[in-house]
Amino acid sequence: MENSFRKKLYTATKKQHLLVEEVFDLRKELNDSNLKLFYSALLIARSCCNEYLKDLEDNCLISTHNSVLIAALKQDVFLSEIDLNLAISRYRQEYFPLSDISTQLGIFYVFAGSSAGAKVLLSMIKKEGIKISTDYFKTLISHSAEQMNVLNELFLSQTFDEEQVIVSAQNTFKLIYNIASDGLRTRNTKVKGIRS
Repeated sequence: MENSFRKKLYTATKKQHLLVEEVFDLRKELNDSNLKLFYSALLIARSCCNEYLKDLEDNCLISTHNSVLIAALKQDVFLSEIDLNLAISRYRQEYFPLSDISTQLGIFYVFAGSSAGAKVLLSMIKKEGIKISTDYFKTLISHSAEQMNVLNELFLSQTFDEEQVIVSAQNTFKLIYNIASDGLRTRNTKVKGIRS
């Protein structure tokens, strides 16, 4: 990835990235409930973006490992708590009306870049002694170097619209944020309902 575009992309998506970190609140309060919200939101978001990443894989003859990471998330999430098909249909088209190389690269940028946070969270989970499945984190970490190399090669070898890549990456962060926010509202409503 050209250094100047990488900086531009990072700067242009930093606000959305920080909002995503804030909504999960994992650095302040790492617990089973917040981790389940994190897993569920990422499962829905990755599933919503799967067709775009499959198109990227087919068109560029690469692997994003998204299907493997979705499978790992399914091992970590209580699927009985999620209607995945309903969630996908609810969110997908709102954020990504096009499926072209620029949109696909923006989506891949967000998901490929999440491995650094995965290393930190896995370490925190172990340190805190939280008993929760961590298949997703382990799988993500095992593919992180390859994902970043592939992303860098794609940015160097493909013709794309920089502004559309930025908008797509921002929309990917917004998608994750909105899924998590909706999950928090649902979780808080259930808690309030129990207290009433």
